[in-house]
Amino acid sequence: AEKRLGKLRGDIKKTEKEITDMATAKEEARQKSAFQAAELEAEHRKLQGIKDRLEEIRALSEDKSINIDTREEYKAQIPEAKQELSDQQTRIRMLQAEYNKTENAVDRYSQKIESATQKLDEQKTEAGILAKRIEEAENNSSAFSDAIDDSARRMDKLIARIKKLATRSPRSPISSTPP
Repeated sequence: AEKRLGKLRGDIKKTEKEITDMATAKEEARQKSAFQAAELEAEHRKLQGIKDRLEEIRALSEDKSINIDTREEYKAQIPEAKQELSDQQTRIRMLQAEYNKTENAVDRYSQKIESATQKLDEQKTEAGILAKRIEEAENNSSAFSDAIDDSARRMDKLIARIKKLATRSPRSPISSTPP
C-alpha cells in the first residue's frame, strides 16, 4: 500500500504539472485569440470601407449629371475595386479560419484541463484512502504489539507465581509419590 501511495503521489505531481502547463498554453492561446479577434475586426471595417467605395464608384459611373468621360473613368475603376473586395474577403476568410482554429485550441485545452482536474481529484481521493488505511494498519499493528507486550507481562507474572508456589511446596512437582 505504501508503494502504491508513493506512486500515486508521483502521479499527482505529474498531473498537477500537466494542468499547469495546459493552463499556460490555454492562456497563450486565449491571448492569441484576442489579438486575432481585434485584427479580424479591423479587416472587417476595411472590407466595409471597400464595399462603400465600390458602391460609390458604381453610383458615380451611372450618374447622368456627371460628364461621360468622368463616368467612364469611374467605370474603369470598378474591376479594380471588385478585385480589392475579393482579395479582402479572401483575407478575412483566412483570418477567420485561424481565429476559429485558435478558439478550438482554447476549447480543447479547457476540456483537457477539466479532464485532468477530475483525474487529479480521483488520484487525491485514492491517495487519501490509502494514507488512511496505512495509518489504520499502523495503529492496529501498534495495538497488536501492545497486546503482545501485555500478554508477555502477564505470562511472566504467571510463571513467577508458579515458581513461587513450587518453591513453597515441600514436594517437588515432578515427584509422583502420593503423600
